[in-house]
Amino acid sequence: MGLMTRSLLLAVFVLLTTVGTLTMATENTQIKISNVASPIAAISTRLLRNAKSVDDDVTDSEDRGLQSFISSLLSTRQINSWIKAGKTDDFVMNTLGLTGLTGEKLKNNPNFKKFQAFQVGRWLKENTPTSSVLEKLKLNELDYAALITADGYNTYVKYVFDLGKRANKYNIEDWPTLFGTGTIEQLKHRAGLLRWVHNEDLDMFMASTIRTIEQLKHRAGLLRWVHNEDLDMFMASTIRSQQVL
Repeated sequence: MGLMTRSLLLAVFVLLTTVGTLTMATENTQIKISNVASPIAAISTRLLRNAKSVDDDVTDSEDRGLQSFISSLLSTRQINSWIKAGKTDDFVMNTLGLTGLTGEKLKNNPNFKKFQAFQVGRWLKENTPTSSVLEKLKLNELDYAALITADGYNTYVKYVFDLGKRANKYNIEDWPTLFGTGTIEQLKHRAGLLRWVHNEDLDMFMASTIRTIEQLKHRAGLLRWVHNEDLDMFMASTIRSQQVL
């Protein structure tokens, strides 16, 4: 066999070997790709399904948010129209279907917050003193234990907070009427609520008001030993004027 023939056969052998190797590699690769493709397809399908689910959830959430916003906007406009028209508590309660409800049935009714917003908004517009709100809600004669469980307590607290946040919009000469009237117990409780407003001037005013009344009461107690009825009446009147301005 000549050199050229051997070289030709060697070249053919190398070519066949290479082609065989490539064929096997291709087949193996196809097998591997086939084996990998199946789980990838499953994962892709699952991801697409999850993405669609998340997309649907987001859309539902956005829809609910928009509906809630529109509902809130309409409620606010309705409440403001009632306040502007001077509607009474009885009218609004009847309109909202709250007439006759008390206790938990009243508080848990979805329309109760609307009624609460109406009351607070009207009192803010009228610059109503906090002690007057206590009286309107029939809370002024309750002790602490009965007060915090009464139907109107949450409304009173909301009013104190909202009025306290507006304190700096009023002249400081108006503070005694707005915040500084009531019994010593009522004043202390109110001062505790107003601390959450984080107004240092208002906190100082409440502390000063309470201290003044406590000092007057202490002085009146001492003067009773003098047995002067006119003086006793004067001290009682002075204390009362401090509590009801």
